[in-house]
Amino acid sequence: MRRQAVGLLLIFAACPASFAAEKLAWREAEVALSDGRTVSGQIALVNDQLIIHNEAQEKKYTIRLAEMKQFESLLEKESMEKKWFFKEDGRDEKVYTGEVYPVRYFNARVTFSDGRTLEGHIIGTTALLKVGDDAPERLFLNREMEGKVGQKLDDLVYVRRIAFKGEAAGVLGSIGGTILLPAGEELLGVIAIHCEDDVSLSAELAGDGAFKLTGCTQGTYDLVVLTDRTIYAGFSAEKAAGGARLGAETLKEISDWAKNVRDFFDAHDALYGAGNKERAYVLVRMERARDRPNTLQPDTMFRRYEVWLMAKPEDEWVIEKRFVLKRGLSAGKDIPRERMEIRPELAGKKISAERSELTLALVLWPGDGAVSHPLK
Repeated sequence: MRRQAVGLLLIFAACPASFAAEKLAWREAEVALSDGRTVSGQIALVNDQLIIHNEAQEKKYTIRLAEMKQFESLLEKESMEKKWFFKEDGRDEKVYTGEVYPVRYFNARVTFSDGRTLEGHIIGTTALLKVGDDAPERLFLNREMEGKVGQKLDDLVYVRRIAFKGEAAGVLGSIGGTILLPAGEELLGVIAIHCEDDVSLSAELAGDGAFKLTGCTQGTYDLVVLTDRTIYAGFSAEKAAGGARLGAETLKEISDWAKNVRDFFDAHDALYGAGNKERAYVLVRMERARDRPNTLQPDTMFRRYEVWLMAKPEDEWVIEKRFVLKRGLSAGKDIPRERMEIRPELAGKKISAERSELTLALVLWPGDGAVSHPLK
């Protein structure tokens, strides 16, 4: 059946030799197509993951192949679109050709082993389907599917469902609880960084120090607690194999290197970091002062805190990903900087099938072994 489908199904394409030669993780699955047919075989994902953007939550989720019980393409809308062309080069006037072509838009839904689901727009990826000893073929999993002039909507055959066989490792859990702060401090936010998937989540705050992070996929999370006076952080890379807390000399090296970073800010100071040259998390303060002499407007200070995921493959550090923690604009250049406290108890919070709901009672009073850094 599948050999006859090649060339007829827009979702199928021959797999390049480079894909076939890769050491990919494969799972047994049944693929249901929109025309009613099914194909049983083995499925792999390029990069072993897919990314879903949930617009309502304004979050992107990275989901591994092993975590999924089922993947579905949910038809959002479809239409026959008119074919236009520009009447003249460099002008906006367009002319209808009298031709039409089919277009479909999808949402994606992933079901985890605990039965919970996650929906959103998929960031286009490629799945590989292997049946028996045949060479793998590609299945395009996209947000949008566009046909050609002369085709109809029924000609656009898409992957309706991929049902994986066997156990799935993934769950969709939450991390919540309460945070007890020193007197006078106001809780502004809680950020969780997924250490394996390199994504961040922001907590919902409910007053009295209560917080909740929802939509936590399986893995390890490091928390950063933000208040109006202090930033509390702990990185699990400090205790990982081959990892350590970055010393003052390394932090200065990163700060000196960051002078060449071209962005809005004039100063980039590495305050705390953990890991090694292959993979390190670094908390960075970024600032830009604006003088407004001889005007009625006050001087201002732009300040932002980020966590940089960094590596040093050769002679220089590189930023692989940036997680924004906190940003602000204040009147006056000499506004006090937030303190920073390194709190190991914020690191290494694990979501798994055995424990998908974490309830924490965090006491962030000074002392108890915490390392405090007043930021001058």
